[in-house]
Amino acid sequence: MNTTKTDRRRKENRSEESRKAQTAAAVAASKESRKTPREKGRENELKVLRWLADWGFTSPLLLSKLVGSQSVRRIEKNGLIDRVETGSVYYPTLYRLSNLGLQFATELVDIDAEDRYDEIDLSRIRLDKARHELTAQHLTLDNKGGFFPNTTWLVGDHWTERQFADLFTDDEGNPIYAKNAKLPDVVWTVTDMGDDEGETLKIAVEIELTKKGSIEPNSKTRYKLDQFIFRVLNSIKPDKVDRYIIASRNEGILGSYQNAMTPGRTYRTWEKDKRGHWQPDKEIIVPDFAATQIIYHHITDDGRRL
Repeated sequence: MNTTKTDRRRKENRSEESRKAQTAAAVAASKESRKTPREKGRENELKVLRWLADWGFTSPLLLSKLVGSQSVRRIEKNGLIDRVETGSVYYPTLYRLSNLGLQFATELVDIDAEDRYDEIDLSRIRLDKARHELTAQHLTLDNKGGFFPNTTWLVGDHWTERQFADLFTDDEGNPIYAKNAKLPDVVWTVTDMGDDEGETLKIAVEIELTKKGSIEPNSKTRYKLDQFIFRVLNSIKPDKVDRYIIASRNEGILGSYQNAMTPGRTYRTWEKDKRGHWQPDKEIIVPDFAATQIIYHHITDDGRRL
């Protein structure tokens, strides 16, 4: 099949699936309109409980996008979520589950939240990582239920970083995924509506707000970039993830990574010497699959309102 026919077929598939998605959305909207206020309120409570049990904390804006500001106020009034005043200039207010909300989440949302909900201790909310975490949430919420830009992927559910890590443990329950692979910030399940119509894929999403290392061979930070490349490539395996999205607001960062991970280029593995200094070891060629299985996504918002 030539390229023109393949492209036409993909566009036709995409158009057909868009029509199906619109029809499904219309049916869902019709069902939604028949729900009583009590049913809608209950549904919104469960959405918020699951979101916070998954992510740990979130912002007022993201919760409002999830269920509406009126529902957020009601859920807070009912004591299921706590407002946290952080003292931060950028994120002065965050939300987390209250003790009551944590109990409800464990009982009603069918998740094992209680054992791993660190944010019940306020000191475990790391403000230095808030921007990174909220960006991952923002990208997930914006794409959930729709097609990811420039793909035939219909985005469904997600695993957060700690949820995905829990899927990979040794016999004693210790996490093992991150030993030789890059544990992503979030993993989406998507349905591919392209040539392999209906195939379910696991898509890793890594938020990059700052660049890891330099591409210059003799740079003191080159090992950071090489380790990043090694771990990303080592993640794209049948037992881990099918594709990897690297997302950033900085197009320069994306261009640098894309350049470094161009098939045919080389990177190195690194080992620490007896003095604890990183030293280059093996040189490896970036494989061909990097051209199609790593996606570079430019986040167009400025990140000031998360």
